[in-house]
Amino acid sequence: MQLVKKDFLAAETALQEALGIYRSLTVNDPQTHLPDMAITLNNLASLQVKNETPDAEATFQEALNIFTRLVKTNPKAYQPYIAGILNNLATLCADKNDFPAAGIAFQKALTIYRDLSKDNPFTYLPDVAMTSGNMSSFYLKSVPKRAKSLAYAKEALIAGLPFVETIPMVRSYIGSVLAVAEAWGINRRVFLKKQSILRLNRKVKKVNRIDVNSDDKHNVSHLNAIGKIAFRIWFDVAYTTVTESMSELISCKLQTTEEQEQVANREYYR
Repeated sequence: MQLVKKDFLAAETALQEALGIYRSLTVNDPQTHLPDMAITLNNLASLQVKNETPDAEATFQEALNIFTRLVKTNPKAYQPYIAGILNNLATLCADKNDFPAAGIAFQKALTIYRDLSKDNPFTYLPDVAMTSGNMSSFYLKSVPKRAKSLAYAKEALIAGLPFVETIPMVRSYIGSVLAVAEAWGINRRVFLKKQSILRLNRKVKKVNRIDVNSDDKHNVSHLNAIGKIAFRIWFDVAYTTVTESMSELISCKLQTTEEQEQVANREYYR
């Protein structure tokens, strides 16, 4: 309720109190309470960013140090926390104009999310989209490098497009990377078509001989089969390069009219 009312200072005070309790508990039982302490630190740091508290970076770092210890015993449980903290740290460092540290933290976070998405794409590809989208903006605004910025924008599109109708936040990621492309002088619509529509039609036919132009446009199993192929191609290719091959991974049928194209997109990504 406090957060809904944007009473961030009061919420920060409450988290500080909770943190003090967890610090006491971890003295005698670190195995049980250290994860809760680290989670509380991460939440506290996020609030400190909103409150512009100078300690935010140090709080994130303490949480990261704890999770780095914990991940040795249970990588699957704690790697997502590490990636999330690194992404937050990177954003904070970028805001402070510490661009070298921001670039390193972003890259570490993205590497973790990429690895996690190989085994669990439906959970972690949206995080790949988020982080690569952040990096595309970073290499536009903070450290302008056109090739890198557009490469990460492509990766964000590829990772995020299958989730635009099921995860509202992903829509904002896609919108952000299209804005990045536009800032580099590329029409949004052209960039989207080029990266996510034009080539999978040929790729799908080559991989599994499914006719994406068949009359059975709305058959759910048919669309699911295309989706599975798209993810298979993603795993085979996406982590070997962030160059032109990315544009061949995820797409849908390109129809002859704008209305047909919109219908195809809606059906494919359902």
